Amino acid sequence: MADLGMVPSLRCSNSSLCKTGRLQYLFGNSTKQENLSSWVPQNIKKKECMYFVESSKLSDAGKVVCECGYTRQQHLEEATRPHTLQGKDWDPKKHVQEMPTDAFGDIVFTGLGQKVGKYVRLSQDTPPSVIYHLMTQYWGLDIPNLLISVTGGAKDFNMKPRLKSVFRRGLVKVAQTTGAWIITGGSHTGVMKQVGEAVRDFTLSSSYNEGEVVTVGIATWGTVHNREGLIHPSGSFPAEYIMDEEGQGHLTCLDSNHSHFILVDDGTHGRYGVEIPLRTKLEKFISEQTKERGGVRVRGGGSVSGPRICSCDAERAGCPPTAEHQPAKATGYFLRISRRMHPP
Repeated sequence: MADLGMVPSLRCSNSSLCKTGRLQYLFGNSTKQENLSSWVPQNIKKKECMYFVESSKLSDAGKVVCECGYTRQQHLEEATRPHTLQGKDWDPKKHVQEMPTDAFGDIVFTGLGQKVGKYVRLSQDTPPSVIYHLMTQYWGLDIPNLLISVTGGAKDFNMKPRLKSVFRRGLVKVAQTTGAWIITGGSHTGVMKQVGEAVRDFTLSSSYNEGEVVTVGIATWGTVHNREGLIHPSGSFPAEYIMDEEGQGHLTCLDSNHSHFILVDDGTHGRYGVEIPLRTKLEKFISEQTKERGGVRVRGGGSVSGPRICSCDAERAGCPPTAEHQPAKATGYFLRISRRMHPP
């Protein structure tokens, strides 16, 4: 794998050059798909359990599973054969291996229109520089001026209509006007669903007159319901994803209002939080690449009346690093960032 380092060649001197590159990306899809199908397996890996050890717990369907959470049938054949590891305790560091990823390409949500997104399944050990290269060079994303990270709030929570309106307008408006990327957990629940709906409503409104709002969902591959439909060794163009909330059990569906998905794999099934370390590293890397070197972090909770807004970019937002703001104050801080990045 090539060392991409800080990827200096990916930086654009001005937004027009970035947009020109993006327009070039939109044409010649066949060639782009061929390049993607060649580059991704060579540079991006998934994780597979290579040693089946029967767990004392059964699956939700009552089936025997491995310590990794997958059934015997979901393992590679060699993982279920007797070998030198027989009788040893299951150890993810020893018994989970990397191999070329088999899930990437375009994604459409069945029955929810023709909007096409991007997705990739990748190992938790993937270097952030490689992911960034995929996003900017193969997914065609403009380098962001600002990074907005929305975390927490996987549980459903109620937000007062007025606060919801303020939060949505402030978040999405500043993302659009500043050329930001919004990063969430990507699932169709809690604050992540709220962000997705905010983007959807803003897109459909009359005020939407510029490019798309980039919403990147970073989720754990092993917790995504119906992920089998995303698997194709040479890429899917597109994969048809079915949102089935009634049948998801303890898993979660991807949110149809996100534009890009990074699905982090550690070789296990049903274990949440796998994506957190890589997401943290990726956000740090992206913030170092952005032209304005700015970042805003938004935290939402499952039991509070609404998400709290916390600025990690204290100087740009004009508030103490530890200050927290209720959604009613969110718009003011988002617009303050917008004004400083786009002075009159």
